[in-house]
Amino acid sequence: MSEQKATPTLEEVVSEYLDGNILKNFMDFYDFLKTNNLTVTKPAKILRNSWTIKHKSKKIGAIKIWDKNRWFFSISAYKTFTDTDTYEKYITAEQKKFLLENLRTTLPCRGCKGQSNVDFLGQTFPTVCGCWPQFQWNPENDSLEYAKQLILVNKYVIADIATAKKSGK
Repeated sequence: MSEQKATPTLEEVVSEYLDGNILKNFMDFYDFLKTNNLTVTKPAKILRNSWTIKHKSKKIGAIKIWDKNRWFFSISAYKTFTDTDTYEKYITAEQKKFLLENLRTTLPCRGCKGQSNVDFLGQTFPTVCGCWPQFQWNPENDSLEYAKQLILVNKYVIADIATAKKSGK
């Protein structure tokens, strides 16, 4: 029988692909995720060098190690496109600007059909990528801080929606 090759861990992939400041920034981001009780797991679809970021089993983002010294995070914000009012309660004007400037509105994306006519934060977009709607390559400094802030926003949105469901709103 042939042996199945084990799926490499995030730590193994990172040590193979990233180094220098890019590795430092990634590890800072990864430590932030762990510190804030977010889980980083392989997605159900086995995507090469990709991991899902979740809070209370709700997907709020992804990490992909693309190739040598190239990685990105994606914010596929929980309920972002279906509950903009709840989402908007927690973001600052600067975060809103960052989100709108970095929203991925071009297709195709490896077979993704995307979402059509998306109303998001007061604007309508003809198409938005359904895989990674908002992402940053090799984030550093401000973009890394925005990523952290927006991930925390997603935690608040998840809690807010759960509270509303419990109270019957």
